[in-house]
Amino acid sequence: MPRIPLPGLWPPAVSAALFSVYHFFSPWNGVVIFALFLPLAYYVRLRGKLLPVIITHSLFNSVGLVVMLVRS
Repeated sequence: MPRIPLPGLWPPAVSAALFSVYHFFSPWNGVVIFALFLPLAYYVRLRGKLLPVIITHSLFNSVGLVVMLVRS
């Protein structure tokens, strides 16, 4: 986010949008990914701590993996 050349609270929103676009392999989840990542992006912006966001992302991925394994 420090490299996003926008003022105020726009960089976390842009970061969340880019994060959801990056997950192009599941475009039907784009809005959900944006909505889930936006508070995390603001958390990083306000607190400056990335580790809780990394752990949260890993947990989201783990839940998705478990659901995928249970369904198959």
